[in-house]
Amino acid sequence: WGERVHPDDQPRRQALLKQHLSGASALYENTHRVRTSTGDWRWVQERGRVVEREFADGPSGAIRVM
Repeated sequence: WGERVHPDDQPRRQALLKQHLSGASALYENTHRVRTSTGDWRWVQERGRVVEREFADGPSGAIRVM
């Protein structure tokens, strides 16, 4: 999925995702462009939340909705 995200949107997406996975935010949420199978760019809103954490290994379960 990540390789379909517009290159200009990747830094923000990665920063927000890293922030959430580290436990610094309760929810991951971002709006970005994604390339479709026809080559067009579409805006999507992506949300996710870690639902289970292993203390030593980080997240062990998550939910993502687009």
